[in-house]
Amino acid sequence: MAQSEAALAETISRYHADRRRQGGWLELVALLGDELCASVGEEDAEAFFRHVGSCLADRQPLPSQGTLGELEAALNRLLAELDWGFCRLSAKSDAILIQHYELPSPRSPAPSWERLSTALLSGLFETWINGQGGSARVTALAEVEAGGRAFSYG
Repeated sequence: MAQSEAALAETISRYHADRRRQGGWLELVALLGDELCASVGEEDAEAFFRHVGSCLADRQPLPSQGTLGELEAALNRLLAELDWGFCRLSAKSDAILIQHYELPSPRSPAPSWERLSTALLSGLFETWINGQGGSARVTALAEVEAGGRAFSYG
C-alpha cells in the first residue's frame, strides 16, 4: 500500500478539496486539552484522550473486513465522516503500520495538541481494529512525511 511522494501529495490535495472548516470546535478541544494537562498532568490527560478515542470508536463501530485493503477503506470512510483525515495501512512481519494524515489542527495549536490528538487517534484505531478480532495495542511511532503520524498495531 506504499505510495510515492507525488501520489501522497495528490491524495492530500484531493482530501482538502472535499473538506469543510471545523469552525471553533478545534480551538475549544485544544483549550480543554491544555486545561486538562494543567489540572491532572500530561500523562493522565493523554490516557483520558486515548479513552475518548476508544469511546468514539465504540459509537461508530467498524463492520468486519476481510482484507487489509478493505480495512483501510472502511477506516477511511469513518475518518471521512469525522472529517479527520485519512490513513494508509501496511502489513509488517509482526504488526500493521498505520500512517495517518491530515488530522485537523487548531489555528494556534498548543504544545499539548500533538500528544493529545495522537492519544485520541491511538484509542480510535486500537478499538476499531480490535473490533476485527484482534487484541493488540496501538503504539504511536515517530511523525511521518507530510506531517502525518505513524502508529503500530501489534
